[in-house]
Amino acid sequence: MYSKFGLIDYARYLFDHLSVRNTASWNTIMSGLVRVGLYGDVMFLFCEMRSFGVCPSGFLVSSLITACDRSGCMFIEGIQVHGFVVKISLLCDVFVGTCLLHFYGAYKRVFDAQTLFEEMPERNVVSWTSLMFGYLDNGDLENVIHLYQKMREEEISCNENTFATVLTACSLLEDESLGLQVFGHVVKSGFENKVSVANSLISMFGSLGSLKGACYVFSRMDERDTISWNSIISAHVQNELCEASLRFFHLMRHVHEKINSTTLATLLSVCSSVDHMKWGRGIHGLVVRLGLDSNVCICNSLLGMYSESGRLDDAEFVFKEMPERDIISWNSMITGNVRDGNSLDALILLIKMLQIKKATNYVTFTSALAACSNAEFIDKGKIVHALVILTGLHENLVVGNASVTMYAKSGMTVEAKKVFRMMPKRNEVTWNALIGGHAENEETDEAVKAFQLMKAEGIKTDYITVSNILGACLAPDDLLKLGMPIHAHVVSTGFESNKYSITKSENNSRADSDERSEKNTCFSSLSQETSNAEARSTVVSQALAQKTIAKDLANIGSISQKIGTRKIDHTLQTED
Repeated sequence: MYSKFGLIDYARYLFDHLSVRNTASWNTIMSGLVRVGLYGDVMFLFCEMRSFGVCPSGFLVSSLITACDRSGCMFIEGIQVHGFVVKISLLCDVFVGTCLLHFYGAYKRVFDAQTLFEEMPERNVVSWTSLMFGYLDNGDLENVIHLYQKMREEEISCNENTFATVLTACSLLEDESLGLQVFGHVVKSGFENKVSVANSLISMFGSLGSLKGACYVFSRMDERDTISWNSIISAHVQNELCEASLRFFHLMRHVHEKINSTTLATLLSVCSSVDHMKWGRGIHGLVVRLGLDSNVCICNSLLGMYSESGRLDDAEFVFKEMPERDIISWNSMITGNVRDGNSLDALILLIKMLQIKKATNYVTFTSALAACSNAEFIDKGKIVHALVILTGLHENLVVGNASVTMYAKSGMTVEAKKVFRMMPKRNEVTWNALIGGHAENEETDEAVKAFQLMKAEGIKTDYITVSNILGACLAPDDLLKLGMPIHAHVVSTGFESNKYSITKSENNSRADSDERSEKNTCFSSLSQETSNAEARSTVVSQALAQKTIAKDLANIGSISQKIGTRKIDHTLQTED
C-alpha cells in the first residue's frame, strides 16, 4: 500500500522490520523503489536478496531491468542482469525478454536488441513493439516498417502502441502511400478511435500536408486529450496556416481548457513573420500570465520567433531574463545574430559559452563558422575551425560543409579544398559550396573541374549547382566553350524550367552583343527574372560590422588559441 502511494520511506521501514521476507515482499519493495526513481537502491537490495539465497522471480528481474533502463546511467549493471537472466534460464519469460529489449533500445543498442529478439523463444506483440520503438528512437525508420510488415506476415495482431509507432515512422518517412495503407489497417482493426492512435494519425496527415485527413480524424474522435489538440494545431503550423492554428487554439481553450508548454511553443513557431508578430506577442503575454515564462522550451520558442523576425532586441531581452538556458537557447541567439549579420555578437556569445564551459554541438559551430565567412574574419574562423577539430566535430557533415563554405567565401579556396578532401562524407551541399567558392573567386577551371568530379561521383546536382557553374563562366570564351554542355546538362536534369538555373550566367557573364544574343538564344526558354541563388546556398548574411574582436577572442583562453591554431595549421598542412 505505502509503495503504491509513493510513501517509500514507510514501506522501507516496514520491510526492514519484517521477521520473515518472502518473494512477494522483495518484489513489492523493489517495484516501489523503481516507481519513485531510487534505481541504485534497487541494485543494492537485489544483492542483499541474493545473499539470503532468495530465488528471484521474473517479475522481480523485470523491475531490476526497468531500473537500469530508466536510470540512463546503469548500462553495465543492465548487461550484468542480462547475464544473470541467461544463467537462471529466465529468458524464456516473455515479460523479462521484453524488458531487456526496451533496455537495449533505451541505450541505443538496437543491434543488441535485435540479437536478443531473435534469441527469444517466445515473443508477443509487446516484444515486437519494443524492438520497433527502439529502431524508431534510433532513427532507423526502414526497420520499423520492416518489422511491421513481418508482423503482418506472421499474422501477429498489432496493439495501439504498435500502430502509433508505425504511423510515426510513416510520418517521418513522408511516405503517403504507406501511411494510407497503415491507416486502412488501423480502421480494419478498430483502433481508429483509440486516442494514442488517432493522435499519431493526425500528426502523420499533418506532416504529409493532408489537413483534410487530419481534420477528419480529429472530428471523429470520441475523446481528445491535450496531445490531440496539440497535434491538430501542429498539423496546421507545419503547413504555415497561422490563423487556422490560432482558431483551433481558441477552441481548445474553450472546450478542453488544459494547455501546456508544447501548445504554446508550437504556436510561437508559426508567428515569426511580420504579419503574424501581433499574435506572437499576444501568446508571449499569455505565457507570462500563465507563469510559463521560466519554461526553457517556451523561452527557446520565443527566441526563435523573435530572432527569425529580425527582432533581436526582443530576443536578447528574453534570453537575459531566462532563469535557465540550455544549448538550444545559446544556439538560437548565435544563429539569430548570424542571420541578422551581427557576426561580432555571434562570436562573443560563443566565447561566453566556452568561458562558462557550456556544452556545444554541431549547430553551435556551424553558426560560428558561418559568422566568419568573410575575409575580414577568417583569422577568427581559423580559431573556430581549430575548436571544431579539438571537439571532434570535424567529421560531422554539416560542420564540414560550413567549414568549406567559410574558407571559400573568404577567398581561401586552397584551404577549402583541403577541408573538402578530408571530409569522410560529402553531399551535394559540400560540392555546391566548393564550386560556388571557385566561381566567386573567379577560378573558372577549378569550378568546372569540381563540377565534372561531382557528376563522375554520381552526386545529384540541383539548381544551385547549375547556377554556381554558370556563374563561373566569366569570360565570353568560357561561355562559348562551356555553355552548350552545361545547357545540355540543364535540359537532361529537368532544370530547364527552373528560374534559378540561368540567373548567375546573366548576372556574371558579360559578353558583347553578338555573344549575349547567342547566349540568350540558348536559354530563351528559361525565366529571365533576377534572383540571388547564391545567397540561398549560404547559411547567413555577409553584412559584418567594421570592428575587431581580438580582445574578446582572447577570453577563450590563450592555451585554447595556441593549441587550436597549431592544430588547424597542422591538419591543413598534413593534407599537402
